[in-house]
Amino acid sequence: MKSIRCLMAALLTALGSTAFSTETYPLEEKFPAGYQYHVSSRVDLTGSLQLPSSKKDTPGQTLTINGTASVEYDERILSGETDQVPATRTLRNYDRLDFRRKIGDQLQESRLRPEVRRMVILRLEQTEVPFSPDGPLMWSEIDRVRTDVFVPALRGLLPGKPVRVGDQWIAARSAVQELTDLDEITGGQIQCRLQDVQERNGSRIARVRLSGTVQGYNEDGPNRQDLDGYFLFDLDRRFLASIYLDGTSWLLDKENKPQGRVDGRFTLTRRLEVGSALSDDRIRGLTTEPNEENTLLLFREPALGVEFIYSRRWTVRKADARQILLDEPQGGGIAITLEPLSQTPSGTDFRNEARKALAKHGVHLSRELPIRSLDHPAGSLEEFAFEGEIDKKPWTLHYLVNRQRFGGATFMGRWPTRLDAELAPEARRIARTLKLIPPKQ
Repeated sequence: MKSIRCLMAALLTALGSTAFSTETYPLEEKFPAGYQYHVSSRVDLTGSLQLPSSKKDTPGQTLTINGTASVEYDERILSGETDQVPATRTLRNYDRLDFRRKIGDQLQESRLRPEVRRMVILRLEQTEVPFSPDGPLMWSEIDRVRTDVFVPALRGLLPGKPVRVGDQWIAARSAVQELTDLDEITGGQIQCRLQDVQERNGSRIARVRLSGTVQGYNEDGPNRQDLDGYFLFDLDRRFLASIYLDGTSWLLDKENKPQGRVDGRFTLTRRLEVGSALSDDRIRGLTTEPNEENTLLLFREPALGVEFIYSRRWTVRKADARQILLDEPQGGGIAITLEPLSQTPSGTDFRNEARKALAKHGVHLSRELPIRSLDHPAGSLEEFAFEGEIDKKPWTLHYLVNRQRFGGATFMGRWPTRLDAELAPEARRIARTLKLIPPKQ
């Protein structure tokens, strides 16, 4: 009996520093302007998706899903947080932004181009919007950054007050959205619990369990996610050091029945030691506020043999070997038709063709701007325009024709005349930056 009492006493003494400790720990990280850190993250996905069936009572085709994403960068806070608002603008220097996904037999891969490895990240509500001060981004690069985790938003995982071992709290919705990439959360929550405090490599590290289920909507529709994992917080240096999270994402139909399942593992590690790429000297004079020039986009399709630069007000709606269509929210549109050089018309021939086509459709022309030549670094570029009535409203019809070594392109722009001063220069920029190269097979 004496030995049992001694064993129990020793056990209670050992547990006294953890389970029965009254010590509180401040789990809080601040993100002031100038704060820097390094981030490494990885996502691994496996799963399946059932396609809708064209026949009643017959299951649709099931596609397998596999994917990985590897991200590594240094980050500097540009717009510091306040008590109510987290940091909303950062500067990153990427070492890696690699993405690979296979759905069925369709493989998608992308990597960040070295020339735009520096990016400013703007956080607008729950969305990250990047631009590079060094050159235009491609939409695929923007899309990769958009789905990446914005570290300052993860402060919502922290309790906001000192806690003891065993204490529990609910993660803020903003942090849950950041981890799940849900546009809207309609139910559920993620619970956090301070599990223990240990010493590692000379620092006190708090381990916090994460678990729960949330439901909402993402770009694929209704979605439910089951999450389980933990994060480590460095109590001495006051920063969230790592997150390890396993999750299952259920794609739901209109009746909330599963139509697909994706299992994933997400890991994120941080350190406060960074390189010199984002030092005061290296970024002095760098434009980190968005403007018309540094937010331009690059369209580049080697398979089509074409690239050009355009502003973010335009959306590419179609792109194939014959034609590229762009539109903008106020009614403007541009059709770029790709031609062999031998079939590309001169400015005069193109104007005559346009006149006939407009007359055939009953467009009454009130004004005509004559043909003029514009500078183009890789060939010739001619421009002309008409103004007329369409559906009893004034419209401008803007035409350009570009001839280059490897082919030609004609442009037909159409927009309300009141927008001509804004959209005509943008059409010229697209035409001036257009490059035609032999398409890759």
